[in-house]
Amino acid sequence: MKFNHALIITPRQSPDFGAGVMNQRNVKLANAVSIKQTVYEIKPVETKGFFVQRITKYIDRAVGYLSNLNKENVAQIENIIQNNPSVDVVFVMTSRWGLIAKRLKKKFPHIKIVFFFHNAEYVYAKEEHKVNKTFKNFLTICYFKHAEKLVLRYSDFRFVLSKRDDFELKKIMPKVNNCILPMSIEDMGKIDYKVSTDNVLKLLFVGSYFFANIEGLHWFAKNVMPFVKAELLVVGKGMDVLKDEIKTSNVQILGRVEDLRAYYQTADTVVSPIFSGSGMKTKTAEALMYGMPIIGTTESFSGYDIEIEQIGRECNTDKEFIDAINYMADNRSLLADYAQYSRILFEKHYSIKASLLITKKYLFS
Repeated sequence: MKFNHALIITPRQSPDFGAGVMNQRNVKLANAVSIKQTVYEIKPVETKGFFVQRITKYIDRAVGYLSNLNKENVAQIENIIQNNPSVDVVFVMTSRWGLIAKRLKKKFPHIKIVFFFHNAEYVYAKEEHKVNKTFKNFLTICYFKHAEKLVLRYSDFRFVLSKRDDFELKKIMPKVNNCILPMSIEDMGKIDYKVSTDNVLKLLFVGSYFFANIEGLHWFAKNVMPFVKAELLVVGKGMDVLKDEIKTSNVQILGRVEDLRAYYQTADTVVSPIFSGSGMKTKTAEALMYGMPIIGTTESFSGYDIEIEQIGRECNTDKEFIDAINYMADNRSLLADYAQYSRILFEKHYSIKASLLITKKYLFS
């Protein structure tokens, strides 16, 4: 069973970031459950004059014009549906655009409205506010909570990444049912995993220049790396700006690279010292896809229904990370087993194929 004609409303995002990867996945799922598709892309808006912007932006955001969504976008979306009577479903790729749900459900009550949540966005904003306490970040919490309340009230179907996100969203509207659709990514094929024979364990951190990655990497470089028999390589868009801040001798920061696969191929294990955020971490799914051992925090594994001891270790303190890394450095025969099981878990739970089965069951059963 499929929808006849899907209108897909999506932001313009780079696949260099986790949100972009998730967005591509969600668009692919929307395509798979509809016969015909019309894609409407919301692009970054041009900044108005400083004085005008200061007056209007707080009012607009309070109403629900967030993350580049503006009045012109909403009018154009309504016109597309008005001019295409065959549209029977609208897929919206972020819960920040809850205003769309309200406007469309009131004007076109017969059309099904489907939202994909990347996080419980208001919780995500709270996490960022903890790291950087500003009035602007406080207002963002309020804006996102209002937007998600509109999604929960006016949409017909909602996909969330994890039980944790579902729990947080039920604090806004307890009786609304959401479908848990875990993180999944395109299968690029596993690497030919081989354990290094060097004296030191080769660690890999993958992540873009983003507050939770920056926070975790600073902590890890200071509190863990001086005390382990290992070398850490950091790759990710924008991360090269940290070269002047992180001077730990066994940490190398490259920034953006063209071929991530090559760096996974030369690593012994992925490390993910992430302490802040919401939703699920794309970097964890990617490591599983390539078939890599993982050493990460509770936050890094949040939403992943896996037995962590079979793919690596869960660590939340400097001592736990140090002990785990040094143990693996001395017992490398374990790493190949971790890598094999990582790939099995990916294929079963975190591939696009697995996600499509859940999507169809929720929308059409």
